[in-house]
Amino acid sequence: MIGLSAAVTTVAAAVTTFSLANASEEHASAAAATGADHAVFVQGNEVSGNTIHAFKRSDTGELSAAGSYRTGGKGAVATGAPTDALASQGSLVYDPRHHMLIGVNAGSGSVTSFSVSGQKLSDRHSVSSGGDFPLSVAVYGDTAYVLNGGGEASVQGFTITAQGLKAIPGSKRLLGVKGPAVPSSPTTPPRSRSRPTARTWP
Repeated sequence: MIGLSAAVTTVAAAVTTFSLANASEEHASAAAATGADHAVFVQGNEVSGNTIHAFKRSDTGELSAAGSYRTGGKGAVATGAPTDALASQGSLVYDPRHHMLIGVNAGSGSVTSFSVSGQKLSDRHSVSSGGDFPLSVAVYGDTAYVLNGGGEASVQGFTITAQGLKAIPGSKRLLGVKGPAVPSSPTTPPRSRSRPTARTWP
């Protein structure tokens, strides 16, 4: 992990115990009253029921389990994916402005958000991703963009609210790529980005 204060990093992981698909880390200042603090969040992407696994990170980088939270959706595996089951980047992101963790449920075509306080998650809200096999989330200001990689690939915009994500009417854009509902790894659009630093906040 990168030991920078107030840094958010997303990495890919593969662990035999629960097949970690994606992780997002936020090390906030001690003065922060809310939001992630010394926390690592890992998305299991379990096909039977997607789960976010929370860990507390010590100042020396050691991790200790801090709880697991069901997203209410299902994970999925892109056809032919060699390591990352979703063949994507940004399937789990932390939004420090809204103290919100956002993850995709590729197997159920939905996106789930949680409020974050320290290493604890609460206020779960799920919404349709607007397409098949959501892969990636990018956040810019008060807006989140979700990339759907299955079927007719698209990007759907959402307003970030205290009650989770709200789809922006008329914001869906088709990418001109059509394929199966579960995409194959070599042709999967890898991520949605709103700017060069959409996934990392220094």
